[in-house]
Amino acid sequence: MTTDDIIKTVEAIKAVKGDAETAHSMEDELHHEVLAHIASCTCQNPAALAREALKTASIRFPRWCA
Repeated sequence: MTTDDIIKTVEAIKAVKGDAETAHSMEDELHHEVLAHIASCTCQNPAALAREALKTASIRFPRWCA
């Protein structure tokens, strides 16, 4: 996983923000994947990956948990 991969995923989440359920699922999956890569030490720059993934917090769509 690279920062470019995350940037593309963040853009994809922005593109579907009108469908909050899909956007929220994509956001959760991205955060999980980033954490998994960081935990397994399979990334070059963990801080950069985390910074990029956290940018999803600024995308405005409803988030809820059942």
